[in-house]
Amino acid sequence: MNYHVILFDADGMTLQPKRFSDQIEQDHGIPWETMEPFFQGPFQQCKLGKADLKEELAKVIDVWGWKGTVDELVDYWLTVGCTPDLEIIEIINELRAKGVLCYLATNQEQYRADYLREVVGLEMVFDGLLVSAELGHTKDEPAYFDEVYSYLTDIYLAPIPKEEILFVDHEEKNLAVAEEFGLATYPYSDAESFKKFLALE
Repeated sequence: MNYHVILFDADGMTLQPKRFSDQIEQDHGIPWETMEPFFQGPFQQCKLGKADLKEELAKVIDVWGWKGTVDELVDYWLTVGCTPDLEIIEIINELRAKGVLCYLATNQEQYRADYLREVVGLEMVFDGLLVSAELGHTKDEPAYFDEVYSYLTDIYLAPIPKEEILFVDHEEKNLAVAEEFGLATYPYSDAESFKKFLALE
């Protein structure tokens, strides 16, 4: 394995897959069709750090039919899909013990990013979190990888060869942008296959 840095996906890789939209429909009867305009519209700005999730939810909470407050909705939201995948955590621990730098590369709005850092404890699992809301770009934009590469260069005081940075993700559009940027890529499917790819067994 010739990777100096590995960038990990969050939802569906580091975190066990569970969609908020599925869970809230199951628990509270709010269908995706009601929520879709929010997720396709204002939420995209939240992921870029250009809008505040609570302020945007306040505008749609009545339309959704949520019975509590905005704070209660966000608190509920943050409990969904935030369980770490222990197989991936074990892989990360093994990689870091070998001197490989491991970062979470994720599209998140700020409240969930803070929750993942401080409550779930991912700031202790990774060397750092590279969050779209803090970088101002999402992973399907070349500018996201410009920001990430500049960050890594500043942290380690020298450019890391791009081919020594592995970007792992399950979305083809993100992988394509990373590959075009010059990074090595791996399409994630499951922990066991990834471990074999890294030759950790």
